Amino acid sequence: MSQRPEEFSDLHELMNAATQGIAYGIEISRASVGLISKDGSRLKNYYSVGCQEQQELKNFETTIVKNTIFEKLSSRPASIWVKASSDKKILDLIPMNFKHAIETKEFFLMSVFVGKKPVAIFYADNIEGKALTEQNYKQFKFLCGAVSTALQHQAKKK
Repeated sequence: MSQRPEEFSDLHELMNAATQGIAYGIEISRASVGLISKDGSRLKNYYSVGCQEQQELKNFETTIVKNTIFEKLSSRPASIWVKASSDKKILDLIPMNFKHAIETKEFFLMSVFVGKKPVAIFYADNIEGKALTEQNYKQFKFLCGAVSTALQHQAKKK
Protein backbone atom coordinates (compact mmCIF):
# COMPACT_ATOMS: atom_id res chain seq x y z
CA MET A 1 0.00 0.00 0.00
CA SER A 2 2.65 2.50 0.96
CA GLN A 3 5.20 1.16 -1.52
CA ARG A 4 2.93 1.35 -4.59
CA PRO A 5 -0.10 3.46 -3.69
CA GLU A 6 -0.87 4.13 -7.35
CA GLU A 7 -2.10 0.54 -7.67
CA PHE A 8 -5.30 1.44 -5.81
CA SER A 9 -7.77 3.08 -8.15
CA ASP A 10 -10.09 4.51 -5.51
CA LEU A 11 -10.94 4.83 -1.83
CA HIS A 12 -13.23 1.77 -1.90
CA GLU A 13 -10.53 -0.53 -3.26
CA LEU A 14 -7.93 0.78 -0.82
CA MET A 15 -10.13 0.49 2.29
CA ASN A 16 -11.36 -2.96 1.34
CA ALA A 17 -7.77 -4.17 0.81
CA ALA A 18 -6.67 -2.64 4.11
CA THR A 19 -9.50 -4.26 6.06
CA GLN A 20 -8.68 -7.64 4.57
CA GLY A 21 -4.97 -7.07 5.19
CA ILE A 22 -5.62 -6.42 8.87
CA ALA A 23 -7.88 -9.43 9.30
CA TYR A 24 -6.02 -12.00 7.21
CA GLY A 25 -2.51 -10.56 7.09
CA ILE A 26 -2.02 -10.13 10.82
CA GLU A 27 -4.53 -12.80 11.81
CA ILE A 28 -7.06 -10.61 13.58
CA SER A 29 -10.55 -12.10 13.83
CA ARG A 30 -12.49 -8.87 13.20
CA ALA A 31 -11.55 -5.67 11.44
CA SER A 32 -13.61 -2.73 10.29
CA VAL A 33 -13.20 0.73 8.86
CA GLY A 34 -15.56 3.54 9.71
CA LEU A 35 -15.51 6.57 7.45
CA ILE A 36 -15.85 10.01 8.99
CA SER A 37 -18.40 12.32 7.36
CA LYS A 38 -17.07 15.36 5.50
CA ASP A 39 -18.27 17.68 8.26
CA GLY A 40 -16.65 15.44 10.92
CA SER A 41 -19.90 14.84 12.78
CA ARG A 42 -20.53 11.14 12.01
CA LEU A 43 -18.71 7.82 11.85
CA LYS A 44 -20.12 4.92 9.85
CA ASN A 45 -18.64 1.48 9.20
CA TYR A 46 -18.41 0.70 5.50
CA TYR A 47 -15.81 -2.06 5.39
CA SER A 48 -15.52 -5.12 7.62
CA VAL A 49 -14.12 -8.63 7.84
CA GLY A 50 -15.25 -11.21 10.38
CA CYS A 51 -18.31 -9.23 11.45
CA GLN A 52 -21.03 -11.29 9.75
CA GLU A 53 -22.31 -12.58 13.08
CA GLN A 54 -22.14 -9.14 14.74
CA GLN A 55 -24.43 -6.93 12.69
CA GLU A 56 -24.21 -4.17 15.33
CA LEU A 57 -20.49 -3.83 14.60
CA LYS A 58 -20.76 -4.40 10.86
CA ASN A 59 -23.40 -1.67 10.55
CA PHE A 60 -22.10 0.56 13.34
CA GLU A 61 -22.93 4.23 12.90
CA THR A 62 -22.73 7.03 15.43
CA THR A 63 -22.57 10.75 15.92
CA ILE A 64 -19.08 11.84 16.96
CA VAL A 65 -19.75 13.31 20.40
CA LYS A 66 -17.37 15.55 22.34
CA ASN A 67 -15.22 13.79 24.96
CA THR A 68 -15.46 10.35 23.36
CA ILE A 69 -12.72 8.18 21.91
CA PHE A 70 -14.02 8.97 18.41
CA GLU A 71 -13.76 12.72 18.98
CA LYS A 72 -10.21 12.33 20.29
CA LEU A 73 -9.19 10.14 17.33
CA SER A 74 -10.79 12.48 14.79
CA SER A 75 -9.01 15.52 16.23
CA ARG A 76 -5.51 14.24 15.35
CA PRO A 77 -3.85 11.12 13.97
CA ALA A 78 -3.54 8.61 16.80
CA SER A 79 -3.84 4.97 17.73
CA ILE A 80 -4.81 3.19 20.92
CA TRP A 81 -4.80 -0.35 22.24
CA VAL A 82 -7.71 -0.54 24.67
CA LYS A 83 -7.60 -3.31 27.28
CA ALA A 84 -9.76 -4.20 30.27
CA SER A 85 -6.82 -2.96 32.37
CA SER A 86 -6.67 0.42 30.59
CA ASP A 87 -6.95 3.56 32.69
CA LYS A 88 -10.53 4.38 33.70
CA LYS A 89 -10.24 7.75 31.89
CA ILE A 90 -9.69 5.87 28.62
CA LEU A 91 -12.47 3.34 29.25
CA ASP A 92 -14.90 6.17 30.04
CA LEU A 93 -14.27 7.69 26.58
CA ILE A 94 -15.77 4.66 24.84
CA PRO A 95 -19.44 5.29 23.98
CA MET A 96 -21.95 2.75 25.29
CA ASN A 97 -23.34 2.08 21.81
CA PHE A 98 -19.85 1.10 20.66
CA LYS A 99 -19.25 -1.11 23.71
CA HIS A 100 -22.52 -2.86 22.92
CA ALA A 101 -21.59 -3.29 19.25
CA ILE A 102 -18.11 -4.76 19.86
CA GLU A 103 -18.85 -6.97 22.90
CA THR A 104 -15.17 -7.13 23.89
CA LYS A 105 -12.86 -5.23 26.22
CA GLU A 106 -9.68 -5.46 24.14
CA PHE A 107 -9.25 -3.86 20.74
CA PHE A 108 -7.21 -1.50 18.58
CA LEU A 109 -8.35 1.82 17.10
CA MET A 110 -6.46 4.14 14.79
CA SER A 111 -7.43 7.28 12.92
CA VAL A 112 -6.33 7.97 9.36
CA PHE A 113 -6.01 11.48 7.98
CA VAL A 114 -5.39 13.14 4.63
CA GLY A 115 -3.48 16.26 5.50
CA LYS A 116 -5.33 17.71 8.49
CA LYS A 117 -8.67 16.12 7.63
CA PRO A 118 -9.84 12.94 9.41
CA VAL A 119 -11.00 10.31 6.92
CA ALA A 120 -11.44 7.03 8.79
CA ILE A 121 -11.12 5.14 12.04
CA PHE A 122 -9.84 1.58 11.83
CA TYR A 123 -10.92 -1.05 14.39
CA ALA A 124 -9.55 -4.54 15.09
CA ASP A 125 -10.01 -7.22 17.76
CA ASN A 126 -9.66 -10.92 18.39
CA ILE A 127 -13.08 -11.80 19.72
CA GLU A 128 -12.41 -15.50 19.24
CA GLY A 129 -10.44 -15.54 22.50
CA LYS A 130 -6.91 -15.29 21.11
CA ALA A 131 -5.08 -12.48 22.93
CA LEU A 132 -3.90 -9.46 21.00
CA THR A 133 -0.12 -9.06 20.98
CA GLU A 134 2.38 -6.24 20.72
CA GLN A 135 3.27 -7.59 17.26
CA ASN A 136 -0.41 -7.41 16.21
CA TYR A 137 -0.52 -3.79 17.37
CA LYS A 138 2.66 -2.83 15.49
CA GLN A 139 1.36 -4.46 12.30
CA PHE A 140 -2.06 -2.83 12.72
CA LYS A 141 -0.45 0.61 13.04
CA PHE A 142 1.83 -0.10 10.07
CA LEU A 143 -1.10 -1.06 7.82
CA CYS A 144 -3.14 1.96 8.89
CA GLY A 145 -0.09 4.15 8.24
CA ALA A 146 0.22 2.62 4.77
CA VAL A 147 -3.42 3.54 4.11
CA SER A 148 -2.66 7.11 5.12
CA THR A 149 0.29 7.21 2.72
CA ALA A 150 -1.82 5.82 -0.12
CA LEU A 151 -4.60 8.33 0.59
CA GLN A 152 -2.08 11.19 0.55
CA HIS A 153 -0.88 9.94 -2.83
CA GLN A 154 -4.44 9.79 -4.20
CA ALA A 155 -5.18 13.30 -2.89
CA LYS A 156 -2.12 14.68 -4.74
CA LYS A 157 -3.33 13.09 -8.00
CA LYS A 158 -6.62 15.01 -7.85
